[in-house]
Amino acid sequence: MPVRSAGIIRHVPLMALLFVEGILLGQTGIPVEDGGEILTVGFLGGTCHPPGMPLLALLSRCACALAGEDGLRVLFAAAAAVALWALFRRSGLIGWAFAMAILALPPFRERLLQWDAYGLLFLSGALLVSFRSAGPAMSGYLSGLASAAHPQGLFLALTAGTGKRQASSLLPALVLGACLYLLLPLAAASGAVMAWGSPSSLPLFLRQITAAGYVEVYGGRMGLSGLATLPAHLSMLWRSLWPALLVPVAAGAFDLARWNRPLLVRLALLLLADALFVIFVNPMAAGSSQTGWLSLLVFAALCAAAAEALPRGLSVLLAAAVALSAVPAVGRPALPDQQAEVGGVLDRMPSDACLFVADNDLLYGGWVVRYCRDLRPDLALLSPDNFSGWFERMAARYSPGLDLSSGLADVGGVAVGRDSASRALIQLTARDNPGRPVIVVQGIGQQSP
Repeated sequence: MPVRSAGIIRHVPLMALLFVEGILLGQTGIPVEDGGEILTVGFLGGTCHPPGMPLLALLSRCACALAGEDGLRVLFAAAAAVALWALFRRSGLIGWAFAMAILALPPFRERLLQWDAYGLLFLSGALLVSFRSAGPAMSGYLSGLASAAHPQGLFLALTAGTGKRQASSLLPALVLGACLYLLLPLAAASGAVMAWGSPSSLPLFLRQITAAGYVEVYGGRMGLSGLATLPAHLSMLWRSLWPALLVPVAAGAFDLARWNRPLLVRLALLLLADALFVIFVNPMAAGSSQTGWLSLLVFAALCAAAAEALPRGLSVLLAAAVALSAVPAVGRPALPDQQAEVGGVLDRMPSDACLFVADNDLLYGGWVVRYCRDLRPDLALLSPDNFSGWFERMAARYSPGLDLSSGLADVGGVAVGRDSASRALIQLTARDNPGRPVIVVQGIGQQSP
């Protein structure tokens, strides 16, 4: 047996432990944020919300086809296990102790195991940071593939070397990996159930991948902007470091400063890219680990460098300190489950109700109940904020008697203002469907006829 194969096989039992840990600590029930949407895409097929995230949609579809709702738990637990194996594989049992302790920390559980794009991004970044001999072509391809999970994956190209020769190999490979975005128009043209943005033409495709439609819907509610987001971002980084990771991260940075400054510089660039992204692109998520996955990747890489370089006794003490700090969090779920809340709302709804659900957590949770579990098939679920035609086509497909013929043109278009247009459309829906109760649900426990 080749030495390299034997080395990989030796790591399989410990990788399996990480996988089992990911399963035990992973999501259960109905997730918050975009997890309900991702699960619905996995069951029904199609694409995710702008910018589309075709790799996430494709893998979710495969995972759900193989194992139903449990498929996503398996997918993200496997991604976390491989990512942490890649980072800590050189440190033996001490590295594995570090890896298992890090996965138990709430910020890492939130980003690696939650059903969203960030676990796949973290995996791609871990592979690029760990296998630096892969060359610019492989770095470019993995970065492009990561961008097909989320465009922020393009930042991973910063882990590659610089220079014209590297760029000539990196850029074509990056484009090749990003070509997975062509699945968006293919899905829309094939009649996919969840065709966010209906990107079957070039203008609609560009609108989808640039998230222009998303900005139009939520732009007025994006929260902080500019440098005002930086304190919230730095506070999130400090909460992730203190008290468990501060010493090993500092030790890893000190070691790289002595022996591998190019890697330290690239990791610093990833930290900078994370801050710039939250300031200029996604200020709405400032202060959450959602815009901190690159920083978490850097922290894990520096912990891996410390575990490899420090004396064995000191590494054991640091790994034990990380594990002890994670113990209080293991007994409580880091990934919220809104199963009871969503079920409670839908159970109270009258038969054949048409629900306009303003809260996305509740809307996507309703999709899980309605479309993935085939419960309450009498309900029609719509959003008062999203005027995309595909939302209406999806609802009408599963509620054939629902009349959604009235559209934006009947209420004066968006020129009358989004709130006014939304109210008018809801009133027209009630007029066109006299036999259906039309109910607006703002959130858990908040509804009006």
